[in-house]
Amino acid sequence: MQRRTRALLGSLLLTALVVGAAPRVGAQDGGSTTTVPEETTSTSTTTTSTTSTSTTTTVPDGTTTTVPGEPGPSVPEAPVEEPADDTPAPTGPTGVGGWALAPRFAIPTDDTLEATQFLLSQVIQAQQDLQARRDGLTARIAQLEQQGVDTRTRIDALQSKRRARAVSAFISGGSFVQSRIQVDTERVRLLTIVEGLEQVDNATIEALRATVPGLELDLSRTRADLEATAPEAAQLEQARTALQDKINGAFDTAGAVPVGPTEIARTAAAVGYRKKAAAALAQAGDAAAAAAAEQQAATDLERLAVMVAGPTPGAYPVPGRPAPSTTTTTTTTTTTTTTTVAPGGEGTAPTMAPGGTVARQLLAAWTALDTRRLNVMLFALQQVGKQYVWAGAGPNVFDCSGLLMRAWYEGGVRLAHFSGTQARSGPPVPVDQLAPTDLLGYGPAASQHITMYLGAGRVVEAKGSEYGIIVNNAKLTGLASATRIL
Repeated sequence: MQRRTRALLGSLLLTALVVGAAPRVGAQDGGSTTTVPEETTSTSTTTTSTTSTSTTTTVPDGTTTTVPGEPGPSVPEAPVEEPADDTPAPTGPTGVGGWALAPRFAIPTDDTLEATQFLLSQVIQAQQDLQARRDGLTARIAQLEQQGVDTRTRIDALQSKRRARAVSAFISGGSFVQSRIQVDTERVRLLTIVEGLEQVDNATIEALRATVPGLELDLSRTRADLEATAPEAAQLEQARTALQDKINGAFDTAGAVPVGPTEIARTAAAVGYRKKAAAALAQAGDAAAAAAAEQQAATDLERLAVMVAGPTPGAYPVPGRPAPSTTTTTTTTTTTTTTTVAPGGEGTAPTMAPGGTVARQLLAAWTALDTRRLNVMLFALQQVGKQYVWAGAGPNVFDCSGLLMRAWYEGGVRLAHFSGTQARSGPPVPVDQLAPTDLLGYGPAASQHITMYLGAGRVVEAKGSEYGIIVNNAKLTGLASATRIL
């Protein structure tokens, strides 16, 4: 009789397992599923139902179950699905419709630099706000997907537990019968245990499955919100690029003074406008664009140093060599050695430091300049290749003092249009302490000629009608003055 009871119990458990089993919770939308009602939070509304139990019994697999008769563990019931929302999504900054650039982010056609900077700062702030929102949506999606994994894991664990209980009951059913009692009474007790176990497990599994629709709806809506921000992000990036280009373009010009026809002049102009653009972008709060402009300016400045250090047509004749040509075309050949004439001799060339090059010396000196002096020097170099005309002060022709007068005007200093007066416009400087933008005067009281020192033994000057404005070797013989403008 005991053997029959054991077989009956195993059959009942197996039958209950098959009947109570439901389809496995499937993953939707790339494998994501739903939340775990007892461990994680769901956006679905749930209620709980209470299973009645009476006694606690330990079964062969080691699990403890509560038999009907007393209040048992609470399990969540099916969520109340939210009704479909047919209200159109908002189109403002926080809506899924995205930002309409016009009129808030429309690019004015004739606005000022300050207005463009302010508009760029607004776009950058809008991008930061949108990215924070996108990050939040991405984190929410990851959370929902993990909740789905947790739900499947719990359902699998419960189903495995039921299978193990059924097998254990079928094989070791004798352990249920610990005393001699009537078969019918024992059968009733065993059926009651089975019913209690299956009722608890089925209620939990059904509660987990019931949360799936609500959470899948939440996941779907969250993904839709994230996708809806893509056009907004693209619009903001387009506006940011347009504003950056506008700020860069505002400095991509020499204004009333055109750039000279040489590569040195064009490169000097590029350094100048990129430096100014970097400052304007930084003021607008666009640190990334400012850093990119600053890096490009540094690259152009290095190229400029190489060109200024190279052989320059129109240099003072070196003894034993033919007179220079009147051509003002500038070559960009890079040299790492320079012929050195005895100090003080005609045509003294730059003297390189041990192991260094003229270009490196120039770049080091220029990098140390403040913004004002760098702008003065760059303006003078932007005129290289233009004609010399006596009494000229731009924009297309200059004489020696007119070039320096106009260059220092860029630095906020008004110099007289006369070399002798310019040579007395600042304190004197020892020759061995010359720095870029210092003035070198020649003739009695510096009344005959004046040049601007560039560093490493180089100058820029309006040499004369035969040469025009050139980069040259500094002439140390006959030097009447060396002046630093403060």
